[in-house]
Amino acid sequence: MTVRQYQKLKLIEHFRGITLTAVLGSAMLGLSTLAWAEDEHMHSDIEFEVDDPSAGNGAIEIEGDVYDLFTGYKVFEGDFGDLDFGPYATIDPGFEAHTEEDPNGGFDSGTFITVAPSGLLWQSTGGGWTPAAGVTLTAASDFGGSLTWTGAGNSGGFVQNSTEIGSGFPEPGEETHQHLTFSIDDTAPVGAYLFDMVLYNHAGDGGAPDVGSPLLTSAPFSLILNLGLSEFDYEEIVESRTFVAAPVPVPAAVWLLASTLGLLGIRRRRS
Repeated sequence: MTVRQYQKLKLIEHFRGITLTAVLGSAMLGLSTLAWAEDEHMHSDIEFEVDDPSAGNGAIEIEGDVYDLFTGYKVFEGDFGDLDFGPYATIDPGFEAHTEEDPNGGFDSGTFITVAPSGLLWQSTGGGWTPAAGVTLTAASDFGGSLTWTGAGNSGGFVQNSTEIGSGFPEPGEETHQHLTFSIDDTAPVGAYLFDMVLYNHAGDGGAPDVGSPLLTSAPFSLILNLGLSEFDYEEIVESRTFVAAPVPVPAAVWLLASTLGLLGIRRRRS
């Protein structure tokens, strides 16, 4: 081998190493971003918007792709004790109108978002789900009023869950970003707790929602809140109850990684 041939070979190996390092880095970034996105999806605020505001007769669409295997409702997670509200309360998940296309999420100015309970309170420790006998879960609104769920039913009607849309309070486009305070009895046994809610859009009446006939309604959706379970046990319970509607696309960097490794293997076998 001549000196020139040797230098050329070393140059090829050098750039091959740079390419492989870059591809590996991109693939790892893509995979870590994917894992973060899946976890963030499950634990993020509940986003919603008017399904078809241009038609004038749309419904409230709850965004998300994780569904309950038994009811078909969209599912969101939360954890009692995850913030500074003690071991039996949390304000997550919150509620926020999706405002990328419309600053008010498609809702008319002068209206309000309200929320109502649906169904029973269910409990699981990993061996199936049963009505949560003797346990009460409450969702309290910052605007007054509260909703309750038990193993026998629910109560509370509607509670306000936004300031007046279009009022610009606390900031323009932020009227619908609100949190309820979820709390559970301090005697409740450790477990995962599932309950259902429905969002409504009501006309305004003197600065408050007129909870007569709603203008728009969402489909029911479910929350599964963790009370004292390990993260592993809790996620096992959630995953056994839910499914993802569509697979998350594999990042392009992963395919690039696979093709590059295959190409390097072919070149190595031919050398």
